[in-house]
Amino acid sequence: AAKKNPGTTPSTATTSTATSSTKSKKEQELMAATKEAQKEVRVLRKHVVKLNSTLETAEQEIQALRGELDRAATRMEQDRTKAKTDLSQLQERQKAELAKQQELHKEALQNQQQRWEQQLAHYQNQLKEMESKRKQEGGDWSKEMTQAMQREQEMSSKVALLEDEKAVLESQISTLTSQQEALGSRLESLTQTSENALNRERDAEDRLDAALTQHARQISQRQAREAELERTIQELNAALVQKAGNADIAGGLGESQRGGLAPPGQAALQARIESLESELEHSNSQWAQEKERC
Repeated sequence: AAKKNPGTTPSTATTSTATSSTKSKKEQELMAATKEAQKEVRVLRKHVVKLNSTLETAEQEIQALRGELDRAATRMEQDRTKAKTDLSQLQERQKAELAKQQELHKEALQNQQQRWEQQLAHYQNQLKEMESKRKQEGGDWSKEMTQAMQREQEMSSKVALLEDEKAVLESQISTLTSQQEALGSRLESLTQTSENALNRERDAEDRLDAALTQHARQISQRQAREAELERTIQELNAALVQKAGNADIAGGLGESQRGGLAPPGQAALQARIESLESELEHSNSQWAQEKERC
C-alpha cells in the first residue's frame, strides 16, 4: 500500500506519532491516578488498623467492666444472703426471747395466784378456828368484840400488804407488757428493714441486668459495624485490584476503548474512600461517646 500511494506516507507517520504521544500521556495520568489511589488505600489501611486497635481496647475495657459487674453482683448476692441469714437468726432470737418472757410472765402470775389462794385459805382456816373457839369458850361479848376488832385491824394491815404486793405485781406485769410491745415493734421494724433491703437488692439486680443488656447490645452493634467496615475494605481492595488490572489491559488497547472509563471509575473510588473515612470518623465519635458513658 505504501508503494501504491507514496504521497500519503508523511501524514500517516504524523498521525502515528500523535497517537503514541496521546497514549503516553493517558498512561502517565492513569499511573498517577493509580499511585494516588494506592496512597489513599495505605492511609485508609492505617486508619483501619488504628480503628481495630481502638476496638480491641474497647473490648478489653468492656470485659473489665463486665468482670467488675460480675464481682459486684457476687458481692450483692453474698450481702443479700448474709442479710437474710442475720434476719432469720434475729427473728429466731426474738421469738425465743418473747416466748421466754411470756413463759416467765405466765409462771409469775401462776405463782402469785397460788400464793394468794394459799393466804386466803390460811385466813379462812384462821377465821374458822376463831369462830369455833369463840363458840366453845363463850364469855364476855366486849372482850370478843375487842379481839374481833384487833383481828380486823390485823386483817386490814395484811390486806394493805397484799394490796401493795398486788400493785408491785401489776407494775411488773405492765413492765413486761411494755417490753413485749417494744419487742413486737422492734420485730416489725426489723421486718420492714429487711423488706426494704430486699427491694433495694431487687432494684440493683434490675439495674445490673439492664446495664448488661445495654453493653451486649453495644457490643453486637460494634461487631456489626466492624463487619461492615471489613466488607467495605474488601470491596475497595477488590475495586483497586480490578482498576489496576484494567489499567494494565488498557495499555494495549486503543484510545477509543479506554478514554471514557477512567474518570468515572476514579470518581467512584474517591467517593467510596470519602464515605469510608466518614464512616470511620462516625465510628470513632460513637466509640468516644460510649466510653464517656461507661
